[in-house]
Amino acid sequence: GSIVEAILRDVYLNDPGFAKEHPNKKLGILHEKKDFAYMINNLDTFNIIEPSNPLISHLQSIREYRNLIHPSVTVRLRVTPSKTQAAIALKVINLLIDYFSKKYK
Repeated sequence: GSIVEAILRDVYLNDPGFAKEHPNKKLGILHEKKDFAYMINNLDTFNIIEPSNPLISHLQSIREYRNLIHPSVTVRLRVTPSKTQAAIALKVINLLIDYFSKKYK
């Protein structure tokens, strides 16, 4: 999750369209450290990823999976992270890298 968050923060800060159209929001992401959910929920709003792209829903899943690092969340939800879930998260990271590599060539 932290890797995805770092990738998204970098994309927001360096996307030419986002920086030009939303300079104050760019500063907010940089200085206010907008949270992971904000960055995911606004990918389509700021035209960083198209709304129809299933990658957005995968990123929501990664965010939820990342929250399992907190013991209280794991206990409350009665969920234990697994190697399979970690492997899926890694696949999503690779999809995200591939997507942005092509978009920002």
